Amino acid sequence: FGRGGTEKVFLRFLKAQLKSEVYTPIAVVCAGSWLEEAVQKAEVPYEVITYKKPFLGFNKGHNAAQLSAIVTAQQPSFVQSWATPLHCDVLPTFPVPHLARMALDSKLEEAGDAQTFIAPTPAVEQRLLEAGITREQIYPIPTPVNVPPAGFKEFRYDVRAAYGIPADAFVVLTLGRLHEAKGVDVALCALNVLPERVHMLIVGEGKEHKALQDIAEADGLSERTHFAGWIDNTTPFFAAADAFLLPSRWVSSVNVVLEAWAHQLPVIATSVDGAYDVITNGKTGLLVPPEDDGKLAVVLEQLLNAPELAEKLANAGEAEVKAKLASEKVLPLYEALYKKSYRLKLIT
Repeated sequence: FGRGGTEKVFLRFLKAQLKSEVYTPIAVVCAGSWLEEAVQKAEVPYEVITYKKPFLGFNKGHNAAQLSAIVTAQQPSFVQSWATPLHCDVLPTFPVPHLARMALDSKLEEAGDAQTFIAPTPAVEQRLLEAGITREQIYPIPTPVNVPPAGFKEFRYDVRAAYGIPADAFVVLTLGRLHEAKGVDVALCALNVLPERVHMLIVGEGKEHKALQDIAEADGLSERTHFAGWIDNTTPFFAAADAFLLPSRWVSSVNVVLEAWAHQLPVIATSVDGAYDVITNGKTGLLVPPEDDGKLAVVLEQLLNAPELAEKLANAGEAEVKAKLASEKVLPLYEALYKKSYRLKLIT
């Protein structure tokens, strides 16, 4: 459907898999979606389904039949799905083994008839165990992260100039859907009490966009709050920032945290499920309670006034990515799983 963090991670995963010399990925995406255009551009082999939203029990068979036809035609060794609420309406019973990549908020029914489960974080693994999945069925494999090219920080002042951000400003970047769950309004409340040189760069789109702009205007923050909308290539925006903020109100995907680490930024996040699972407070990031704009302001000002702390956190996060999360570290884990269990052809 639309474009968002999950879709971007899916695309990044596919691009990483294209580098494999031992199996071939084939993506299945919705016809006319952002992902269809993206996989075309990336030259990923793919098939499409014309998804119909279920209504009073109708259309589920339509969606599942299309996937079944694709599997019959392609004859893959196995299917790998990404467990989401959408899959409750799409997944048929597959005639081949089925692996499901789970997220922190995934439910077992969203994985259809999967026999094997990929857990990208320890918290996901624990939830699967609590749901009755055996340890032998679970493979802990983290989300791959792309390390940006050398020299990416050269974009720093280009982005600032484009959005009217002073060269000497301390820029806090937040990235994601503009939705109540993301807590961007809390970040704006914190900005209200921070020094004038602190600016917020907001990359993303969503139903809260207008409301957030109204908050910024009402609080006199319009000149310090910069809405960039949806951006496919976010590397220049990471380059423009001095810190990354994840102000979510509740459970949140932390893929953007991993991206911030890869781009050498210190990370501040709320201590919700997801962020709490990957960030070691005081070492690879700073955690604050959700919806506490006062505490958030204190921590942001702490980073503003302690560049040595910001550098320490940024270095630790980058080291975490290079040691465990870079695509070249993660891809062999998938290859090992596929080699161990299946012939080497993948449909995902």
